[in-house]
Amino acid sequence: MKSISDIVTLAGQYVRATLPPLTQQSPPIPWGSEQDLRAAFLYFRGEVVDSERRYQVWPPSYVASFRMEDGKFQELLAVTPASFKLEIDPDIPLGAGFAPLDKMEPAYLSELARYYQSLDVLLPSFSKRTEITEKLRPAATDAQQALTKILEAPLHGFSARLGHSFFNWVKVAR
Repeated sequence: MKSISDIVTLAGQYVRATLPPLTQQSPPIPWGSEQDLRAAFLYFRGEVVDSERRYQVWPPSYVASFRMEDGKFQELLAVTPASFKLEIDPDIPLGAGFAPLDKMEPAYLSELARYYQSLDVLLPSFSKRTEITEKLRPAATDAQQALTKILEAPLHGFSARLGHSFFNWVKVAR
């Protein structure tokens, strides 16, 4: 199984680089079945709207996935909020997000590393759908806590729907 940081690098090189300039990439979201575990990424517009509302994010317009086993790119899908069973206008900002400079701050980078490390520990067990042992419990907690700090709050509903099987598996551990 590839490390999550390898998959993130591939996503940045092969997907994000091909999308419009204001497109941002979410942290990886575990997705798929036991036989086809993937890391999925939400791609969404993010920009400074005005001095009052500052940096805003829009609903995802694409989802890309990479196979965890070997890092192979699987697909890039155009999506709308309806793809996630959400009734949200895709042309209206969802709310505040992290500007690119915010994502270079030490606190953000620390949480991002914590999330990646947790996924690297958890994904081999998740791919087999084994129960979370006491040894894995701290990683499960870290993954959930770190993701809430590094993913824009307005996008939490999208990530929860995309990665529902992983997040439900992790919740059992807590």
